[in-house]
Amino acid sequence: MLLSVGNHFYKSVKEPFLLLRIDVTKLIDAPVKYEPAAPVGDTEAHSNKNEVLFPHIYGLLNISCVVKEYVVLRSDGGTFLDIQCLDV
Repeated sequence: MLLSVGNHFYKSVKEPFLLLRIDVTKLIDAPVKYEPAAPVGDTEAHSNKNEVLFPHIYGLLNISCVVKEYVVLRSDGGTFLDIQCLDV
C-alpha cells in the first residue's frame, strides 16, 4: 500500500524517501490518530467506499521509537518501485 500512496501523492518529489517503522508504544507525548487520506497539495485523495484509515502522529517523533529503517527504491521518472530494509 505504501508504494501506491507514494506513486499517487509523491511521484513528482525528487528527494529520496526513507521509511521508518516505529513502535507507537514508545512514543512520548505524541498521540496517534487513524484518519482517512487527505489531499496533498493539488492531488486529491482517492475516494473509496471501503475507506482505509492511516496512522498520523501528532507530535515529535522520538528516535527511541524507531525500530527499523527502509530505503525506498524509485525509477528515474520518480515511480516508487520497492522498499528494502536497511541494516541498522
